[in-house]
Amino acid sequence: RGCFEKALALQPKSVDALRAAAMLAVEQKDAAVALDCQSRLAGLGALAPELSFNVGLLLQDKSQHEAAARCYRQAIDQNPHFAEALLNLGHALKALGQESEARAFWAKAVAERPELAGQYFEPANH
Repeated sequence: RGCFEKALALQPKSVDALRAAAMLAVEQKDAAVALDCQSRLAGLGALAPELSFNVGLLLQDKSQHEAAARCYRQAIDQNPHFAEALLNLGHALKALGQESEARAFWAKAVAERPELAGQYFEPANH
């Protein structure tokens, strides 16, 4: 982590160093650093949907559902077919009491990847 901090001190707009620092922060569950790196990457026009999604997961694990929803929306803005982001946005919205909107995103997720529904429904026993 220290190496990335030094690299960013020398080159604050280094996309590679910011991406690496962001992913390391996600792995270390450091939401503040992950959000800072994500914001800086967005400012440089170099934000990847996977990073937004992973930061969203981190925030959702910390019950920061509103911030997680923003991250998932960023991921979806960058990749409208990102089924996992659609699915998790639904979960974040449900936690915020927005169940009808959550259901709409779940439907979009299943439309993108029907196999996602298998995680929630078991086949009927005959």
